[in-house]
Amino acid sequence: MDACETQDYLAAAFDVSPNPCMLVIPDDYRVLRANRAAQDASPSGRAPVQDVPCFAYLFGGKTPCPGCALRAPQGGIATFKIGDRNWQASFHPLAQALMVACHYRDLTDEVARNNRLIESEKMRSMGMSARGVAHEINNVLQAILAFSQLMAKEPGRSTDESTNLQFIEQSARRCARIVGSLLRLGRIETEGDAGPCDLAAIVEDAFAIFKGQLMEYPKVRFEVAHGQSLPMLYGDAGRLGQVVLNLFSNALQALENGEGKVTVRTGVVDAYCFVAVRDSGVGIPEEDFPRLFDTLFTTKPPGQGAGIGLSITYQIVKEHGGHFLLDSKVGEGSEFTVMLPINRGINQ
Repeated sequence: MDACETQDYLAAAFDVSPNPCMLVIPDDYRVLRANRAAQDASPSGRAPVQDVPCFAYLFGGKTPCPGCALRAPQGGIATFKIGDRNWQASFHPLAQALMVACHYRDLTDEVARNNRLIESEKMRSMGMSARGVAHEINNVLQAILAFSQLMAKEPGRSTDESTNLQFIEQSARRCARIVGSLLRLGRIETEGDAGPCDLAAIVEDAFAIFKGQLMEYPKVRFEVAHGQSLPMLYGDAGRLGQVVLNLFSNALQALENGEGKVTVRTGVVDAYCFVAVRDSGVGIPEEDFPRLFDTLFTTKPPGQGAGIGLSITYQIVKEHGGHFLLDSKVGEGSEFTVMLPINRGINQ
């Protein structure tokens, strides 16, 4: 293979690379050549590249990319974020550093997968921890129940004492129900079982856990209403409980000044069971609808969410063969509805 054939081969390989590649003069960042992937990614499309800085051509920027190593004698690698996309750029000096081959890789999907994995492992660890704590609490509760019942049966108790012992027993049973909800939601999350499950029971278990958070919001009305004769679903009750809890939390955070109303409904439509969570909060702009379930996208103020919860929620619903419906108007509130097929197993 002679020099001309080698040059043609390298040029062809450069052009067909699936990732954006450019040849750039480091002194002024001017692009000499851009492959097809770079042209497709460029805001200016396949316009001529002469006299255009690399950062302007590929990203429409006005300054070099963060961490740019274009002028580093030995090249280098930079990872940065432009808009809502994560990028990695590698720089390879050529022709005695008179030009640099710049190779770009879009890491957005990879970052999203990693974040979902991290969040999933975090939830798994939390589920295991919650189960351990719940078991320990349950042991204490059983002792309280047993001794309160024994004391209530002792002769000679006054009316006030009997009333107090009855209150202790009722409180312990109420706490036991909450612990039971934790155990049911945590069991499948950690063990990955799937089987027949009751959507209304899943919602009630989630609500029992969520009540503690509601105590911090005395001006919030939270109502739950179930449709009649809901059929059993096949699925992972623990993960579906995670979906419901996430929708509860999002609805609560959407309320302005910690006051308003959240309404939860379950029912059946055609071949689907559904759970709908409506809030009277700020609502969601229509232009944000397509990105709501994207990893790291959030409409919440800084410090109130990382944009991972709805992404994981979407994945869980999708694994169950379901889908979301969204009804939202700015200033009027939002309703998220999870539709779950009645006669379908996970990943079928």
